[in-house]
Amino acid sequence: IKMLKNMPNRPKITTLKEGEFSSHDVSVTYLKDYYGDKLKDWPELLKEYGEVDAPEEVHESDKYEDRSAEVFISSDRMKSYAFRTFALKVKYLDTLLIAERITSSSSVNSYENLSRETHKMLLDAQALEHLEIFEALSESCTLAEEGSLFEYLRCTATKFGTRMLKDWVAAPLRDPEEIEQRLEAVSNLIEYSQEREMLQKLLLKFPDLERSMSNIYLAAAKNKENRTYWEVIAEKKIKNFYEVITTLRSIPDILSLFDGCKALFTSVRLQKLLTFETEEVADGQKGILPDFLTVLDKYDQLIRWEGDDNPVAIPLPGV
Repeated sequence: IKMLKNMPNRPKITTLKEGEFSSHDVSVTYLKDYYGDKLKDWPELLKEYGEVDAPEEVHESDKYEDRSAEVFISSDRMKSYAFRTFALKVKYLDTLLIAERITSSSSVNSYENLSRETHKMLLDAQALEHLEIFEALSESCTLAEEGSLFEYLRCTATKFGTRMLKDWVAAPLRDPEEIEQRLEAVSNLIEYSQEREMLQKLLLKFPDLERSMSNIYLAAAKNKENRTYWEVIAEKKIKNFYEVITTLRSIPDILSLFDGCKALFTSVRLQKLLTFETEEVADGQKGILPDFLTVLDKYDQLIRWEGDDNPVAIPLPGV
């Protein structure tokens, strides 16, 4: 019960068939449907845990001691339990019909390593609830977003911006230098209010780029053949693809809003965010905005678009 209460996200209890994933080998076999038949091609951490073949009995050597519960469990058995738990998680995602999407686009990390190595503070579910980060107690004694810290801070213009802000609030920075860099960037944007307000108005027209690109990636990941059939892609994702390309093409014009004041920013990080990685900012440092225009130029050599409301992609000769 204590472990469930301290989880970062609220747990959801679901029913499973008796004996499901009762052995390590069964879990390995199930996960091969999502990560491939060869363990060597799996994510590094998942491969390490998947190669463990823990015996059912407890040996005297190589013991892990949980003094609070006064039990002894070998480290290999702990890895095996964690691996089987991960397989159960994927099984649950499968019941929601999103397992393939999540496994194909997500990384696998150790929570213990994240809490030790990250520059962010990891808040568990109890801390988030008691501090009223995302939900606050309403007058009717029910939890609601209204009155929470997140509701107070949320002034985002895009859906993917809202998700990023939520991640920042759930895992605040703990490195003083990084905190100062973020504050300095925010201070510069506050100072140049006219450019900031124009930027927000333009961003309000943005589609959910993050979700659209995820859908495009999923469509590509589902393709198991060496060849891609144009008709299949055109039917399912062509509108998303056109929307993403059109939006990305507009970003340089949006960034030009800051051409007159970018050099005056005291925040080097903000200068980098507004500069492509192929260009230089202060002190000879490079920008950190990916050079996606080069990739888009390659697509222009493959596709011709016809129509605006209902765009049709015409492959150029030889494609």
